Amino acid sequence: MIRTIIRQDWWMIRQHFLYKLLTLVFGVCLLLALWNGNGIYQSKMKTHAAIDSIARQQPVDHLQQVKAIEETGVYTGSPFSDPRAPYAVATHYAARYITYSLHPLAKWNTGQSDIQATYYKVTASKRQALLVNEEIANPQVQFTGYFDIAFVIIYLLPLFVIGFTYNISAQENEFGTLRMLLSEPVSITKIIAVKFVFRFLLTSVLLWTLLVLLALVSKVPLHDGRWFQFAAGAGCYTLLWFGVSWLFNACSRKNSGTTASLLAAFWLCFIVLVPGIINMIATGRYPMPSRIDLITQTREAAADISKKNSDVLGKYLQDHPELVSDTVGMNYNDFAVKAFTAVVETEKITAPLRNLFDEQLGSQQKIAATLGYCSPALVLQQSFNYSAATHEDDFRAFKEHVGTFFTKNRTFHTNRIISQKRFTSEELSSLPEPGAFEVADTKKNTYIYFVLFTMVCLLSGWVLMKRRLY
Repeated sequence: MIRTIIRQDWWMIRQHFLYKLLTLVFGVCLLLALWNGNGIYQSKMKTHAAIDSIARQQPVDHLQQVKAIEETGVYTGSPFSDPRAPYAVATHYAARYITYSLHPLAKWNTGQSDIQATYYKVTASKRQALLVNEEIANPQVQFTGYFDIAFVIIYLLPLFVIGFTYNISAQENEFGTLRMLLSEPVSITKIIAVKFVFRFLLTSVLLWTLLVLLALVSKVPLHDGRWFQFAAGAGCYTLLWFGVSWLFNACSRKNSGTTASLLAAFWLCFIVLVPGIINMIATGRYPMPSRIDLITQTREAAADISKKNSDVLGKYLQDHPELVSDTVGMNYNDFAVKAFTAVVETEKITAPLRNLFDEQLGSQQKIAATLGYCSPALVLQQSFNYSAATHEDDFRAFKEHVGTFFTKNRTFHTNRIISQKRFTSEELSSLPEPGAFEVADTKKNTYIYFVLFTMVCLLSGWVLMKRRLY
């Protein structure tokens, strides 16, 4: 009997123009999303390649310049550009770039990589550059996200499932085949259940086939656990929406239009409205400080410190007497020493406001993570972000890696700047190097959430199916 139901349902699917159109549109959207996501990914990779080229060549050029001066014993350029001068080395010649290596799955899921910096230029001077000088993207794009494969699965896959299942319970009535099926020794509930299982398997096979083909086209390694995590999340999300459709088919068994309206309302509420409400709650409860205030405060502090720079330098040396050299005379009017101590003092003044950025952002993310379980879309987005290594936790770890190197780099150069001890070509090899940043392989298990959500829908729908009769 099950074969008969499946064969008859397969015939209906092949005859229905809407199902063919949905499949075509969904496939085209995935291709367009891959093209768009790959363009964003390639653009970032070109930037990283250019940065890596500079990072490799800059130390070589610096070493050659210092050796040339040592061979001739003469330097005729500006003292502010002397490649041996400690301040020039710390703020220019020894600048180091740290890049965030994007995983190939970033082509599928842009995640936080569109609003987070994927590279930093680190010197021993201004710490606030790590906060202010980040990549800028269109604010509207930051709010809605880029059109990538993750976007298609999260927003459009549910609509595909709705269009594929909204009339299963009412279809037999509308096609006039109900009486024929009921003439067999099988219940209407079993008929609908068989159809749902068959269509779920059909949709899953189609989805996974498309994901495999897209992986081959976009050169995403199929043996990578991150790809499997991405595909498994998409499969569980599909299962959830079939469960939701089962529930609403049970609520309105005779009218496919009512079922479609209920499913569309559910999609609008939990995929569009709930994430927006959560965002308003998080930003309203913990508003971010103004970056303009930070920049203004930094400028005011720098201007005030420049007026009393000698006092600042004296205070700094008083706090750090180990930096005063006995063999090298200290010129308190030296521009480099004054500029460096002014930067350090400015950072102390602006530290509370800079820390407030991190505190407010962390609080917002905690609220979003807690309330995110109200929306399947947010749960899947977080899972995709972890799979593609584009989650905010990954970029937070990257920024901490950069901050650690910044502290190490500044500590190294401080004694040189204060004592005005010039670098030799042999000493350049001792300059701090940041080392590559490795993204942690974090596995966020959200499958339990989708399975539990689906089970609730299936059990509720089963009870309604049993209680309501045609």
